[in-house]
Amino acid sequence: MLNVFAKCRFYRQNLYLPHQSGLRVCVCSRSYILCKDFKRRRVEQKHSLYYKSPLNKILKSISTPKFDNQSFSTCKILSDDLQPSFDEKESSFNELQKYAEIESLVRHARQTFGDTLPKDYFSKEEYVVYERLFGPPLRETTILDIRGYNDTSIERPQSVLLRENEDGELEELSYESPSQSRNESSILTAHNDASHDEEFVDKDLLVESDNVDRFQPEENLQSQIKPYNEREAKAIIQLHRNHVKLIAEMEQSKEIEIEKNMYIGEDKYENNEEDQEVVSIEDEQSTEDLFTSSDANRTHPHTIASRSRSNPSTLCVPNQNFVVPVTELLTRTNPTHLQLAAEKAFGGKGLPFSVSIPSSMKHLPQKEIGLSASQYRMSEIEADAYISAVMPGAYASIMSILVEVRKRLGQTWLRDLLLSGNGEGPNVIDAGSGGAGIIAWNRIVEAEWEIMKDEGIVKGDFIPFGKSNVVTGSDSLRHRASKLLDNTTFLPRLPDYIHATQNDGNSDGGLSKGRKMFNIVIAPYILLAEKEQFKRKNMIKNLWTLVNPNGGILIIVEKGLPRGFEAVAEARSFILSTYIDSTGIKYTENDIDSSGSETREHKEKEEGMIVAPCTNHLSCPMYLNSGVSSGRKDFCHFSQRYIRPPFLQKLLDAKARNHEDLKFSYIVFRRGIDDRKNFSDLLSGDKATSQSFEGYEVHDLPESHQDEDYVETNIKFNTLSLPRVILSPLKRHGHVTLDLCTPSAQIERWTIPKSFSKVAYRDARKSKWGDLWALGAKTRVMKNLRLGNPINAKSPNFEKNLKNKVNKYDIVFGKDGFKRFERAGKKIIDRYEKRTKGGRLSKGPKPIGEDDF
Repeated sequence: MLNVFAKCRFYRQNLYLPHQSGLRVCVCSRSYILCKDFKRRRVEQKHSLYYKSPLNKILKSISTPKFDNQSFSTCKILSDDLQPSFDEKESSFNELQKYAEIESLVRHARQTFGDTLPKDYFSKEEYVVYERLFGPPLRETTILDIRGYNDTSIERPQSVLLRENEDGELEELSYESPSQSRNESSILTAHNDASHDEEFVDKDLLVESDNVDRFQPEENLQSQIKPYNEREAKAIIQLHRNHVKLIAEMEQSKEIEIEKNMYIGEDKYENNEEDQEVVSIEDEQSTEDLFTSSDANRTHPHTIASRSRSNPSTLCVPNQNFVVPVTELLTRTNPTHLQLAAEKAFGGKGLPFSVSIPSSMKHLPQKEIGLSASQYRMSEIEADAYISAVMPGAYASIMSILVEVRKRLGQTWLRDLLLSGNGEGPNVIDAGSGGAGIIAWNRIVEAEWEIMKDEGIVKGDFIPFGKSNVVTGSDSLRHRASKLLDNTTFLPRLPDYIHATQNDGNSDGGLSKGRKMFNIVIAPYILLAEKEQFKRKNMIKNLWTLVNPNGGILIIVEKGLPRGFEAVAEARSFILSTYIDSTGIKYTENDIDSSGSETREHKEKEEGMIVAPCTNHLSCPMYLNSGVSSGRKDFCHFSQRYIRPPFLQKLLDAKARNHEDLKFSYIVFRRGIDDRKNFSDLLSGDKATSQSFEGYEVHDLPESHQDEDYVETNIKFNTLSLPRVILSPLKRHGHVTLDLCTPSAQIERWTIPKSFSKVAYRDARKSKWGDLWALGAKTRVMKNLRLGNPINAKSPNFEKNLKNKVNKYDIVFGKDGFKRFERAGKKIIDRYEKRTKGGRLSKGPKPIGEDDF
């Protein structure tokens, strides 16, 4: 017997034996002190570490290391007691094989069902392994969660026969064909053939119900989903049957609800007119667009013409043209890596340096977008971050602007563009959104072309989208944008027509041979990136030279921030003062002087106009001082709600809501054509503001709204003379307050009470941010604007004090005569010998020269 303090190391775990343990001890070649009793305690400790893991039984059967013949004790070592028996080895192998099968089953289920799991799919032991490897499932699996399942069971084309009638024409006859295949049994039988003739087909699953036969897809589920084993096959079939049953229940409940509404509607509108007022109040509180609602007939026609919202008011990013191809592009990128790259490029969580800023991050610096479409270097993952984080919001803002432009310029403008160029369509260039502007333009063209087909103006399926051009500086972004756009030219940079115009001696910006002009120039989010003012002016000049002088459109968009508004307002002021003849001044001074010339060059302005959002061509009332202003609270911007795509929702890690209200500032110019001159009776300035305050409720009504008491007047209605709502309407009890930018370039607050006009009051409650207002008001006051203070602004008396300032100098004479000048009133200290921290001699005071006098 040997009493020792023994320390044993086993899997980095330390165990201590007391001095009076009374154990028989032996030593192995690696100096491990072991005994039979200690072996038991070692296994018990392993139990405590792994709790009830399937490996516990395996650990009990682990053999101990063999000992050398040399021993410090006089007792013999019974090796038979330490070696495991054959039965123990076999049981250990079986346990290990069982655990491997469970893990394989769990991993295949994870691959098939993803983050979800069917109900009662695993046993308790299998679920423990699943939860340890992947965590708990998010929710119960549906058939739509399984990758590869194509839901074609709902909208299946009917079988059609063509039969010749008496007139010799072919007519369609629809018929119901018998079920072509039994998809559920095909999955089971296919898996049965691949499993060495194992009999596991459930007879109950081979029986098709009426709903399954009715909604069965044409293609077999086997061709869509390949199950791993019998359990997965049964689970997929059960999920499919549950899905079909749910669809049938939804259709049945929908039919019952329609019948119920029809019954209620007949009883309501025949006998009770007061219920219509209740319906209008409920609709007033809802966000449903009035263009398609039942009470659209109650809206004044001038109010409908003045609306500037899209229909529907919430935009959806195109699924087939954008969401699906972008989702496929992002499958090769790890979502976590993509999220980290986007947060690095766009300012962290919430992406505050992208097209929109969360309300909780407005205190951050107001910067441009972190990545630019025109930058030359962009990695693969940065290109993925750009198309997933920037392009959806850019599409929503540009789409909202194009809808407003089309409404202000009318159908004639758009249809002339589509039919121009021998039917090829207009030239369009996207200078800053990587192709999102082209996608929005194509949607506008598709909608207008369908209307023209319905009216019989055009025929055929060919849609003249025009010649599309997109500026993409990097190859990685260009390759991705090419997957989204067809028949598109990708430019590495914007064409530089400024210097070419000067060299050609055509300084008026006219057309030159071989120079490509664009009917629509979309310039989103490019001005804020230029920090210096002269660079912004050069960018604006270059954009203006790209616009077709025969009615081309220039769209400038920036983020809905004070800095973004200031960039747009600066572009507005520069174009009005340099290019457009709107204020009566037909000539302007050219700021680029020719070398060696003492006189400035003068050039003649051209015709043009602001299409939106401004209804005046005077100085902006919110941009009184040029440059940046600190503390600005009021600025001109607008909002557009859109549904985020799934990849953007995942990129933002957003779970509460899937929509976003995008804020943006914009300005739209038309070059070469001023539509205001086409109307001789068009009001402008103070006259337009006064008439808008009086209202157009009884003036210039269409024939469909003229009753017996209608009296025709000389006042003509035109949306170019209306004020615009620049903030959300304030709806109070009995009155509505609108903040308007008037045609006289003033920001005023108009109040429309119910006593003023019931029609005006109702339409005012329906008005939205960005609409024009045509029905007048009862009171008007000037709005107090919080425009902040200009940065680096000089005091009003700065130039006066500078002019009255007198510089005084003392003339110092020495023995040899004149020595130097010294500034009067300042003590001069000779510090020529003083050294700086770096060890160099100081330069001394600046000598006085001729410029100081």
